Amino acid sequence: MSEMADKERALGMRQGVELGLVAAVLFALPSLVIARFHYAGAALLLAAIILLLSLSALALPRRQDFAKPVEPVQERSLFARFRFPPAAYAALAFFFLFGAGQIGLWAFLERLGHGLALQPTELGIVFAVLKLLGGGAALVLAAVGDRFGLRAPHVLVLAVICLGLFLLGNAEGFLMYAFGAWIWEVGFTWGCIFQSAAIARLDPSGARSC
Repeated sequence: MSEMADKERALGMRQGVELGLVAAVLFALPSLVIARFHYAGAALLLAAIILLLSLSALALPRRQDFAKPVEPVQERSLFARFRFPPAAYAALAFFFLFGAGQIGLWAFLERLGHGLALQPTELGIVFAVLKLLGGGAALVLAAVGDRFGLRAPHVLVLAVICLGLFLLGNAEGFLMYAFGAWIWEVGFTWGCIFQSAAIARLDPSGARSC
């Protein structure tokens, strides 16, 4: 996907399908599977879904479908595989910091809700809608593609995440907490896609962006 011309569209479609499936499983698993078949049933169902989805790899374009010059044999050493522009490594490092920070917030998102004395049903609504919004945000990006250029999207992601964090930090009840979490999820999803696309452009081989 990182080798396709419109990288934002390809990566957005991939993440939209992934998050959409996660949202569907989160809705269906507790009431339809876990309540009746418990942990064993849930584990078997998840394994079956992963096996089914793995078949979609057969529909991906073959590598030779992308016109790229073939490296000479002497350039395929281990050292050559890691010889990329410094900008590609910088982008990868920034993406690592971005992911660590956002996933760190995700780990404490439920704790923030408990700190506001939210009910379990309210937290369930927030987290159920969260992945639906993430999938929708990714599919929106798949429709938009790279029309916003290469720099403006990252400024947009920063603004959206800051708005979500502001609402979470000042939340005093369910509504502000929910909107803060949902807006933050949209920014997180867009950030993952835009930064993956940026790494793919800076790394001609595609090795760092997979």
